Amino acid sequence: QEYGWEHAGHINVLELEALLLHVKRRMRTRSGIGCRFAQLVDSQVVAGVVAKGRSSSKMLGGPCRRLGGLLLGGHGVMVVGWTKTAENPADSCSRKWKAVRKKDGKLRRVRV
Repeated sequence: QEYGWEHAGHINVLELEALLLHVKRRMRTRSGIGCRFAQLVDSQVVAGVVAKGRSSSKMLGGPCRRLGGLLLGGHGVMVVGWTKTAENPADSCSRKWKAVRKKDGKLRRVRV
């Protein structure tokens, strides 16, 4: 599912928050409780943080703890795999946009 961010942040933090949001949505359904699933990510940092279950980075530590608590509370088991960005099947949504320069010189995003 595609959506825009309301705030700017480091790409690794945003990737981890996107993964957290995905798990939250999965755990909201009855079939999501107690399930085991695999998730592909295209960030080696996020894959390492989630696989280890912790991070020394304060920016990544909070979302990582929330993810662990969500999985623990929902009796879920997630296996994370890394893939190249170009081969990530979930990234097709972000490929539908391109930057176009308007007459005033500013850039705006348009759907391709």
